Amino acid sequence: MVETIARGILCNNNRVLLSKKQGEDYYALVGGHIEEETLQAGLKREFKEETNLKIEIERFLYLIENAYQKGERKHYEVVFYFLVHRVGGTFMDRRDDATLSFVPLEEIKNIRLLPPL
Repeated sequence: MVETIARGILCNNNRVLLSKKQGEDYYALVGGHIEEETLQAGLKREFKEETNLKIEIERFLYLIENAYQKGERKHYEVVFYFLVHRVGGTFMDRRDDATLSFVPLEEIKNIRLLPPL
């Protein structure tokens, strides 16, 4: 089964919002699996759930197809990336299994970001 994922690039003061799951050695952009909804609606929902921020989508940037194995299970996903901006809400890290942080853009080259950009 191919998973459909939408992720948003949210920048603020030359920093980009990233998520780092507990126990993992990589970061990811905020977003997640699309349920029975459009890509845009799913991305807005994920941002609200994870960050308490209301976002607007500026534009579609690109997509990647990704295949990887974790344990015994093979994963296949198509990830859609959008440029987004905040239009409301107060930032709160609402993830129980990860930490959200704004990472300076100049540090992006020094961290492991998955899927890779």
